[in-house]
Amino acid sequence: MSRSGQCAARGGQRSEPRRRLHSFDGPPCIAHCPHVATYELERPEVLEAAAFLARVGDDFSPWSKRCLGRALLFRRRACAQILPGDAFPPAGSRALFLACGDVPAGHEVGFNRWYDEEHVPLLARVPGVLCARRFRARSATLRYVALYDLADESVSRAREWQAARETEWARRIDRLTESCKWILRTYRAYAPA
Repeated sequence: MSRSGQCAARGGQRSEPRRRLHSFDGPPCIAHCPHVATYELERPEVLEAAAFLARVGDDFSPWSKRCLGRALLFRRRACAQILPGDAFPPAGSRALFLACGDVPAGHEVGFNRWYDEEHVPLLARVPGVLCARRFRARSATLRYVALYDLADESVSRAREWQAARETEWARRIDRLTESCKWILRTYRAYAPA
């Protein structure tokens, strides 16, 4: 999913272009990832391929060296899409809501059932939600990522969005995950999809 620009030029990227976004929800801060870039990969293992590894570290492009040299924090999540399976981000998406976090051990089955059966379907029906996708990282401290492509950043503040997040089942999941770190943030596109 999110990674440096060289990967796009090194095979393994699906045909859709990358997107760059910046945070819309309040002032930027390190903990909440003020900027995000997304890339569509054929599979997460692309980041372990020799062609990609030959372009990282000392072999970064001048652009990446400049950007990463200014970064206070750089996170990369290589995830496999688990819902709906292989969807691309839609054309015309001008904003993105990112949910990235984890669930306590022993509660993943219930969490995933809620996410797949209630949460994503409810949010996907909110006017202005163009696409809802879920991902799982093979290894990361925040293993689950959901990306909601939006017509614009106002969608995640709409009454319908809030209502979809305030069900009884959602409240039980909130209590279950309250000790886990979650990043919940709306981003506005500054480089089109």
